[in-house]
Amino acid sequence: MESEFIAISEATKEALFLKSLFEELHLGKQQTIPLHTDSQPVYDHITKNLHHNRTKHIHRRFNFAREANSNGDIELRRIPASEQAADILTKILLRVEHGNALNLLNMHAINIPI
Repeated sequence: MESEFIAISEATKEALFLKSLFEELHLGKQQTIPLHTDSQPVYDHITKNLHHNRTKHIHRRFNFAREANSNGDIELRRIPASEQAADILTKILLRVEHGNALNLLNMHAINIPI
């Protein structure tokens, strides 16, 4: 959970920077930025402000995502692992899971004879 929590915090910082940049360049204004996670513990920790003895060691600087969520700057959304399109880039997938991930990315597999 700690690594995913840190990743959400870093993604929050990047998203808020891009939001600020787009507004400064007059390319649009978005009120709330959606961020997706497939981790239920991270989702609960950020959205429900749950504390647990096992999470007390997480450095306070990574609580930035919790603050941004409560301020309405981001909206953390939980999606099932089966709908996580990034898995194709980070995990070894079975053929069916790989095909599903390609569909989520609007890509198609090319059959190349070996």
